[in-house]
Amino acid sequence: MNFQPYSSLCSAGRCPPATTRRLRVRASSPWSSAKTLENLATSLSDGSLAFQLQRLAEMARAAIVVEGDYPDLFRTQPGRGSWLADMLARLAVRYPKVPIVFVGSRKFAEEWAYRFLAAAIGDQPES
Repeated sequence: MNFQPYSSLCSAGRCPPATTRRLRVRASSPWSSAKTLENLATSLSDGSLAFQLQRLAEMARAAIVVEGDYPDLFRTQPGRGSWLADMLARLAVRYPKVPIVFVGSRKFAEEWAYRFLAAAIGDQPES
């Protein structure tokens, strides 16, 4: 799997306080996978997004953050934009536990992922 969690947030000094305790990557660990619009269009076209969502759905908390706006998805592949949107809608219905969030830019993708991971980690029971 090619997940790209925003692990750079902790190294940049923006790590939520709850992450200072030890975490093991397991099914209950939160994940945030980042995609550009082009990467999203490619993974929708070749079917790899379905497999990624299937694996993410097995986790307690997961999300896919898209660095772009939803209307731009229609412009990524001329003539195929509505097909890509249909595929995205089908996957969103099939895997409702994994939100797909369009945030506009990498800056806002990192911000959203930071807040999502902080909330998910803060919500984990102590072990």
